[in-house]
Amino acid sequence: MPTETDVVILMFKPGGAEGNRSKSAEQRVPLTWTTCHLGGAHPWFRCYCRRRIAILYMRGASTFACRHCCGLAYASQSENPRYRAISKSQKFRMRLGGGPSILDPFAQKPPRMHWQTYYRWLHKAMAAQERSLALEREYMGRHYPGLCSQDNVAES
Repeated sequence: MPTETDVVILMFKPGGAEGNRSKSAEQRVPLTWTTCHLGGAHPWFRCYCRRRIAILYMRGASTFACRHCCGLAYASQSENPRYRAISKSQKFRMRLGGGPSILDPFAQKPPRMHWQTYYRWLHKAMAAQERSLALEREYMGRHYPGLCSQDNVAES
């Protein structure tokens, strides 16, 4: 049983109009601690599913829980693979200091960035761009069969 110092009490009181019939929520959430590499300790919430987490979300009207218990997902998890590949390619291009467009050449190494870091990100950006283009070609081939056939590519 945790001591009183190992528990935090979360309270939610809805605001708004005086006629608001929403109930306020109060929940005791246990804390767990991990030691940090350079000293000290880091507190974590302990969800009722026993996960150690940093952020709690309100589930329903009276319970605080982790992302997993609330059924939450990141936006990128619901993207189709084609759009996810495009987003990933754009993210790496911008991280290198360029724009998101694949029509632009890759940016030169930003000042104060290590060459090893630049080449690692450049490699990831190129791989993501190749995957993006391959998925785009596959999509175009399925939806516009005559457009991307091998015969049309050979004649060009």
